[in-house]
Amino acid sequence: MEGVFTVLGPNEPDINVEYDKLAKQANGGNAASMYSLATMCLKHRGTLKDSGKTSEETAIIWLTKAAEKGHVKAHTLLGILYEDGLGVSQNYKMAFQLYSKAASQGDSWAECNIGLLYENGRGVMKDYNEAVRWYKKSANGGNSDGQVNLGSYYIGGNSVEVQTGIQWYEKAADNGHIEAMNRLGLIYDTGSLVPKDTKRAFEWFKMAAQAGHTDGMYNVAICYAEGTTLDGKQDVAKAKFWIKNAADRGHQDAQNVVWR
Repeated sequence: MEGVFTVLGPNEPDINVEYDKLAKQANGGNAASMYSLATMCLKHRGTLKDSGKTSEETAIIWLTKAAEKGHVKAHTLLGILYEDGLGVSQNYKMAFQLYSKAASQGDSWAECNIGLLYENGRGVMKDYNEAVRWYKKSANGGNSDGQVNLGSYYIGGNSVEVQTGIQWYEKAADNGHIEAMNRLGLIYDTGSLVPKDTKRAFEWFKMAAQAGHTDGMYNVAICYAEGTTLDGKQDVAKAKFWIKNAADRGHQDAQNVVWR
């Protein structure tokens, strides 16, 4: 499978050389190269000139080969494609089987995805207790999505569980999960679960904004506009800066702000 893509995204470098190099290694039986080829196809999107297959279809081929050789993350990524119906007919049961193979080898990404299938009743009977069990496995394995999902479970409980939920959100945020950062900001900003603390809310919103989260950008802009910052002072210039950044990235509420 040489020749790569007829369609590349804007400003994409020519990836033909890298693809062909990996393809030679993959055709020689290297599972890691097969996986790398699949992720390259999914990242760049297009159509292979020699086969006419889409990037998703080609990714399926390489992931299947890598999975057959026991590549753990290939099972997980292949499961995601089956779950989402990318390059293949959507099949939740197949996704569950693939996730289970990866999870049996300790893949925290797969563990989180199994939890989601149980929570939503996709490919398996809906079972929230089983979902939480898998979220715990994933979270303890360091997966930030698993940590957020587990945190959300605890947030719905009593005051002791709320604190546990916040701790899991914080662990996810420490792992770079930008949605966790914004959620922490909202928790402290609203004061509905813990005592209201606008300074801590501002810090989390700013962290999320700087990491590229559009809700975080919008929220930190409001903080600057209202003066709910660390020094308690308004800063119109910074408010406009962040509201414009959010609006330029398609944030609808930010686009509707008249003073931006």
